[in-house]
Amino acid sequence: MRVMTLKRYSKRLLLGVLIAAGLVPALAWSASSSLSFHVYGQAQFFQGAKRITTPFMGTLRVNPNFVDPRLGIVGRIVSMAVSFPVFPEVPTFNTILTQGPEISGITPLKYDVTLLNANGEELQFQFTTTQSPEVYPGFGTPMGSLVNFSGGSLMQGSNSGALAIDGHDPVFLQNFRGRIVGNQQAGQNDSEALEDGRND
Repeated sequence: MRVMTLKRYSKRLLLGVLIAAGLVPALAWSASSSLSFHVYGQAQFFQGAKRITTPFMGTLRVNPNFVDPRLGIVGRIVSMAVSFPVFPEVPTFNTILTQGPEISGITPLKYDVTLLNANGEELQFQFTTTQSPEVYPGFGTPMGSLVNFSGGSLMQGSNSGALAIDGHDPVFLQNFRGRIVGNQQAGQNDSEALEDGRND
């Protein structure tokens, strides 16, 4: 990437150029319109015939005003981080690999997001959303939207891979069940999820 150094222009002139191009209002609006949520729930895996339940928790930030060139105003995930407190050796999943409204059009409508952690391990989540007034291009199916997103049910997507957990063969988490809620409910849900995981 080339870095250009501006030496001959004042900050006031540079700001004027940015405002004329519409960049400053866009950046300010994006930052101010971002919404914060809390993620919590449980997943399961099998060790032989034994089914083990583990809690997960994390955070989600959404820009409900993001305009996708293909899909229109459907919103976008700005950041998402999910961790498994019972398994500290598994790094937090916090790098967004893919995201977008689910194509199938099956109700309730869903939004897909695939996350990576520092080990390159992969988890895919789906969560329920409101419906966009648009349809999915090329398919004509109803499409989920984050424009009026206020939280929803969270479940497992289709592309989750194996995790390395001490004392276990490669673990494939499944049967994700969780919620995305406003941060005001975060403390109580964290405690409940962690306690449930320890009791299994």
